[in-house]
Amino acid sequence: MDAAGPPLGDGYALHNGGKSVIGIWDQFYGGSASFAPSTSYANTSLGDFTGGEGLVMNRLNGTVPSEEVDGDDAAGSANVLDVIPQDWMDVWVTLEADSSGGGTRRADIYLNGETVPQNFHLASGINGDESYTYAVMGLGATPETGAVDIDFFLVKEGVHLPLPAKKIQIAEMRRLDSGNELMIQWESSPGKLYNLRSELDPSNGDSAQRPIFNEQQGLAATPQGRPSWCPCPLRKGVSL
Repeated sequence: MDAAGPPLGDGYALHNGGKSVIGIWDQFYGGSASFAPSTSYANTSLGDFTGGEGLVMNRLNGTVPSEEVDGDDAAGSANVLDVIPQDWMDVWVTLEADSSGGGTRRADIYLNGETVPQNFHLASGINGDESYTYAVMGLGATPETGAVDIDFFLVKEGVHLPLPAKKIQIAEMRRLDSGNELMIQWESSPGKLYNLRSELDPSNGDSAQRPIFNEQQGLAATPQGRPSWCPCPLRKGVSL
């Protein structure tokens, strides 16, 4: 038995009328909506078909719940968010009744802190495992193979938009008496960790991708809202 898997990983697909890695079954409005990181790998000997590479979800197939919403179904059209499934990403999804796109549900997806979503119109699947409303994470008991890494997932009733990331407020920046160190203080938030980055040329790429400066990484927030601080050797281009 070969348990190594394909070189680029083995994501997952929707199956059995709308079940997959992360799914919501709604007892009041009927039907399921599911999401899965999917690779292009397909184990054809078992009949697997992922529906595409990226974040896959229910197909758009009419305005009533249907069993024909999986990746290997012929009816309707596939819904695949174009991302690299092997990369870590933050995914925020709002799910609500669809009144405009010819489906039963509209999924608005925000990636990695974005405040403008990508919109998808879905048809709910008809197959669930319980009569009550539930959220589930896992891989189904099917011949479909798969392996996924999920850090965590949270579910909240209602439609909640992601808030813009809180900007860092610099409280103080001054040269220390030693003459070769700069003290930086900022307003930290409990539970957050901070990285200090530096780049001599500010036009060189995204600030979030600049190199860590002087091993100043994973700096913990100080308690009770007091400013965190960091003494560091003087250098141009330091950013938090």
